[in-house]
Amino acid sequence: MAAGFRAPYMVSSDPGAGFLTYELQDVEKGKFCLVIPKAVEGLYTCEANGKETSFDLRVLTVTGSQNGYLLEGETQELKLNFSNRASIKNIRWYSPRKTQVIGNSRWLLKDNGWSLQIRNLSFQEDNGTWECHIPGLNITYDIKVIGFENTPNAGMRYAAVNSNVNLSYPLNVKLQDLPDIPEVLIRKLTNDNMNNLKMLIPINANSTYPVKEILNVQFEDAGQYQCQLRLSHRTLNKSIHLIVMKVSAQPLQLNSTEANLILCCHISAPRDPIGQLDWVHTNRTTKRYSVQANKFCILTRTAGLWRCSLLVNEDVKIMMDYNVTVAENPDEPNTFPVLKVVVGVVGPLLLLILMVVCVFICKIVARKRQHAKRMVQAKEHLLAKRTCRCRKELTNDYYHA
Repeated sequence: MAAGFRAPYMVSSDPGAGFLTYELQDVEKGKFCLVIPKAVEGLYTCEANGKETSFDLRVLTVTGSQNGYLLEGETQELKLNFSNRASIKNIRWYSPRKTQVIGNSRWLLKDNGWSLQIRNLSFQEDNGTWECHIPGLNITYDIKVIGFENTPNAGMRYAAVNSNVNLSYPLNVKLQDLPDIPEVLIRKLTNDNMNNLKMLIPINANSTYPVKEILNVQFEDAGQYQCQLRLSHRTLNKSIHLIVMKVSAQPLQLNSTEANLILCCHISAPRDPIGQLDWVHTNRTTKRYSVQANKFCILTRTAGLWRCSLLVNEDVKIMMDYNVTVAENPDEPNTFPVLKVVVGVVGPLLLLILMVVCVFICKIVARKRQHAKRMVQAKEHLLAKRTCRCRKELTNDYYHA
């Protein structure tokens, strides 16, 4: 500072004991400058050409209730420190966006402006350099807030069955730039408990924030997920809702026996009426349905490629295709084997029965013929015997006569 200039106080954001260095500024004009890397309060004297000038150095500092990186949702309190409060009459605080703090639900002025409490920290508004203005001086303090980027639909993810999806929530800082690498995990929330999927610390050149990839998504993978960042026993959470789509048909193909094919589009959970489900055929036949239930079914006899799409504000979020085909012989898979079995079993059985009946009938006929022949022979034998007896008796009668 120039000789002859009295400064009752100076600014320091890092007070503490230090050493003094001197610098000759302009020897011919008798101007000297004192550089103090770490300001220490006290009485300083400048002696030049037998004359002395004294300076009563007072140090003003702004300190925070917490040091280092803070997480969104935490509270930081800034305090102006000065030994002679009576000399400070007007204190003003300014946010990193150069907005003067006049007090609201999050920014609370306390102790006549000597303290500023910042509640529910937000990196969009609170991350950066805060300023404390007093007459003639401006004291700064840096607040570093870690938070998840609030990009449009950041909390929503959409996926079709058998596709891949990345569950991620971008941070406003790169994990590699933090002095202490935080612990990061993404887990699925269930009704009973939280199921830890996988602990993930993405420290590589391609990823600067938490990412969890689900391969070959299934309908059961849908639901609420939580992205959690842990830093010094403090946690920061964000939810991600995964919506999954699948399509089905009953029966699987068109055929002549069924009047219509039922084509259904399923989504894992109904949302507020913000979107629509569309069934679109390749010939541009469109059927639209507002999303209020878990599925949308249509009746169709039209073969070809059908596509189901979920639209949110006319923006397609998910789509799935189903190719409706016509079965050439729809009954063959079920009836052909049965006929083969029936013909293979019943045919020989009937033939065997027929042969048995024929043999039985033939035996009966043969027996009857043999019986009739015996009867004829018996009659002939009996007739011959009677004739012989009759002749004998006649002979005897004649002899006796």
